[in-house]
Amino acid sequence: KQSTDELSGNHNMFANFANFNKGFTPLGSRALKKLFLGTEQLNGEYLFELTKSCAESSRDEADAFLEPRFSVYGNNRGGWAALAKWYRHWQVDKTIPA
Repeated sequence: KQSTDELSGNHNMFANFANFNKGFTPLGSRALKKLFLGTEQLNGEYLFELTKSCAESSRDEADAFLEPRFSVYGNNRGGWAALAKWYRHWQVDKTIPA
């Protein structure tokens, strides 16, 4: 488990998209990002479990909410289809608590 002092997220990550994207690249590896935060590798199971865990945690907080955002870059014609397939496969709308 990663401790909070190992996380790279801070106010500077919102200065530009490259910094933001870097904050969500495990150990600086695009391959790990694709493996764990992608929708196609491992059927996107890790991404689903992470999203579900975040939703459950935010539900338990009085002043917190979750607004998941998934990037579709447009450099691949199947980007939206892959995201939709992942969403349907894991039944995100039925599984993740509101």
